[in-house]
Amino acid sequence: PGKLYKVDEFYRQSPNNDETVGEIDVSYAVDVLFNDILTNFGEEDNFEDGDCLIFLSGAKQIELCVDQINSRAKKKGIPYIVAYALYAQMDEKDKTAATDPDHRTGLDKNTDGKHKLSRKIICCTNIAETSLTID
Repeated sequence: PGKLYKVDEFYRQSPNNDETVGEIDVSYAVDVLFNDILTNFGEEDNFEDGDCLIFLSGAKQIELCVDQINSRAKKKGIPYIVAYALYAQMDEKDKTAATDPDHRTGLDKNTDGKHKLSRKIICCTNIAETSLTID
C-alpha cells in the first residue's frame, strides 16, 4: 500500500436544484474555494499548509475551473494561488507539473512559487479521487 495522508473533505451541495445529476457548477466551486476555503485556511493569520483538489466531471469543466481560479487569483492580487489541470488526455509534462510538489509557478508562470502563502489547486476528474496521491 501507498502512504496515508490526513485529508479534510469539504462538500457543498450546489444551490442550483435544476442541475443534472453528476454535473458540477464550476462557478459555484470557484466561489466556495475563494469565499470559504481560502478565506478560512489561506490567509496570513489562519494559513494551514496543504494544497486543494477539486473533483470535476471531465476535461472541459477542469479547464474552465482552472481558468476561472487563475483569473480570479490574478484579479484579487493573489497570484501565489495557482490552479493546475489534471486529466488523462494531457501532455505528460503538464501532468507531472500538476503532481510535482515543488512545481508551484503555474503552467503560465503566474508566480515564482516561493510565496509563504503559496497554494496549489489541482482540478481533476473524480476518477482520480481513488487513485491520486499528491505529496
